[in-house]
Amino acid sequence: MANHVHLLIRPAITPDLLLNSLKGATARYANRLLGRTGEPFWQKESYDHWVRNKDEFEKIRAYIEANPVKAGLVRNPRDFPWSSAERRDESRRGTHECVRHLKTRYASAHCLSRLW
Repeated sequence: MANHVHLLIRPAITPDLLLNSLKGATARYANRLLGRTGEPFWQKESYDHWVRNKDEFEKIRAYIEANPVKAGLVRNPRDFPWSSAERRDESRRGTHECVRHLKTRYASAHCLSRLW
């Protein structure tokens, strides 16, 4: 898990533009934190996939949330600090809760799907 990120979103721009921007900004930040310059942070490849329906969205969400458990980092998906699992349950209270989540560093895929 330390070597990759799963992101389930509904982008307003093409995935390649989104990933270039996201990878560039996060690489600069991470390399600054690590005191590195001139070194690539992310691997060049990415695997984008268009989600075609709600069932597929839920299958992918479940896979992503189970990933830290499979990697042995936590016992429960809700225990992983960057998981949407716990916040997804909390967000069922309504859209106003989703807006609150978006103002923090924890914006869940469920919230994002409700707002769009």
